[in-house]
Amino acid sequence: MKLLPVASNLVDAARSQLSDPPPRRPCNQVVALPIKYTGKTAGEKIKELRKKIAEKKTSALVVTALDEVAYILNLRGSDIDYNPVFFAYLVITPASSILFWSSGSLPDTVTEQLKEEGVKIEVKPYSNIVPYLQELAKNEAAGSGRAVWLSNEASEAIHRAASGVNEYTSFRNYQPLHRSLEGGGRLYTRVICF
Repeated sequence: MKLLPVASNLVDAARSQLSDPPPRRPCNQVVALPIKYTGKTAGEKIKELRKKIAEKKTSALVVTALDEVAYILNLRGSDIDYNPVFFAYLVITPASSILFWSSGSLPDTVTEQLKEEGVKIEVKPYSNIVPYLQELAKNEAAGSGRAVWLSNEASEAIHRAASGVNEYTSFRNYQPLHRSLEGGGRLYTRVICF
C-alpha cells in the first residue's frame, strides 16, 4: 500500500456535494499594540529573525503559528474566540516581509504603525500562500538552492508547497519564536487581551 498526497481537501469536497459547504473562515479586523505592551517593535523582531535566517542559510522563514504571526507584528485579532489572534501567514525573507491575510489589505492605522516601527510589509490574500511558496521553492531550486525555513508543526500543504520539486528543500528545525524573542511587555499584553 502506498499513500499519496491529495491536493484538495476531501472533507470540504464531500460537504459541498451534500449541500453543506464548510463555514466561512472568520476575518475580523486586526489592531496594532503600542510598544509599551510589546517590549520591542515589529521592526526589531524582524531584524533579529533576518539574522537567524542568515545564520541558517535559508531563503525565507515561513511563520504559520497564529500567535507567532501576531507576536512578531505586534498585532492582535479576534478570529478565534478567546484568543487574540487572526488567520494569517507571515513570510520573512532577507529583503521583504509578506503577510498573507484576508483579501490582502490592512487597515490604514495598522499599516501606519508598522511603518513607524520600521516594517515595510506587503499584504497578499490569505489564499495565495500555497502558490507563493511553490514559486519561491521553484526559484530557490533553480537559483541558490537554499531551503525555506518552517516549523514541523506547519500543515502538510505548507510543507509540500515549500518543498517544491525536490524531495527536501524545506528546513524544518525550528525554535518557537516567542521563546527566542521574548519581550518585557508580553505578559502584560496577554493579560489585557483577555
